[in-house]
Amino acid sequence: MATVLGGPLGPVPSTSDHEMPLDPSNPFASTAGGPTDDRTFAPTFTMPAAKPTELKINPPKPFSGKRNEFDKFIQDVTLYLELNDEIYNDDKKKIAYTLSFMNEGDAASWKGQYLTEARTPRGLNLTGWPKFLTDLEAAFRPYDAPGDALEQLTSLKMGTNTSIEDHIAKYKILLTKAGISKASPAAIDYFRRSLNVPLQRQLLNLATPPTTMDEWFEWASQLDNNYRKMIRIIGGKPNRKEEPKRHWHFQRKERDPNAMDVDAMTTEKRDEAMRKGLCFGCGKPGHLNRDCPNRKKTPYQPKKLNGKELYAHIRSLTKELTESDRDEFYKEAESEGF
Repeated sequence: MATVLGGPLGPVPSTSDHEMPLDPSNPFASTAGGPTDDRTFAPTFTMPAAKPTELKINPPKPFSGKRNEFDKFIQDVTLYLELNDEIYNDDKKKIAYTLSFMNEGDAASWKGQYLTEARTPRGLNLTGWPKFLTDLEAAFRPYDAPGDALEQLTSLKMGTNTSIEDHIAKYKILLTKAGISKASPAAIDYFRRSLNVPLQRQLLNLATPPTTMDEWFEWASQLDNNYRKMIRIIGGKPNRKEEPKRHWHFQRKERDPNAMDVDAMTTEKRDEAMRKGLCFGCGKPGHLNRDCPNRKKTPYQPKKLNGKELYAHIRSLTKELTESDRDEFYKEAESEGF
């Protein structure tokens, strides 16, 4: 007889009345056709770790070994490796990446020597990233980087088609390379000299001229951009009047009577006379036009001097004579009635 338990809702049958063997093929189903458990259990999987993705920014430009390009090359390499530090996470990868851009000029020779020394029976020993950078810097850093930068800084001039922003950016780079502080008076003076004269005049004529380097940069940018904006506006609405054609009047020169009469001949006659060796004047062989016996020559007429000019001429001649020669000249002139 089944045991009946009392409760607020009435008698509850004992669990022993419903205990039946389970179906081995379905542990959640009752063999007696009783209620079933619809719960299912999903298998557990371990997801593999995601591989890091390389950020595709502009890679460094190939380095050929030119010393003035070394700093830019190292900056670009360092930036790329920093952004992709999960991929280039050891010395070997960093060194290999840097060497992959050194395939020309002196850089290629340095690369070949480095790989030769790094070769071992087990392969390449590419370790020691800090030492690699130190050796690379010793080989290709400019001999006198600050001096070279200072020389470029003092000769820097703002071009007509150069924007003030590009000019300031270049000036800042050279200022840093030269090791000059922005607060130095020399830095301000170098920048002022690098600007074109009209812009310098505008800056110096301000009610309150700039005194710091940043103020010079700010005012120079503002004034130059205002000027270029005005040029664009004026250029968009041209108002140019056509200039009247100018007529030139030249006084006709009198022809030299002793000049060769070449212009009077036609081109064909002149060419024929040259081939046959004939005179341009009389057309006979054996002489040139300037030596032609039939040529009329104007007799030489010396210039007539007035009394004052004659006295000055005689005085200049007698000035070069010795005292005895000068006395003799005066005696002769006196005897002739001068």
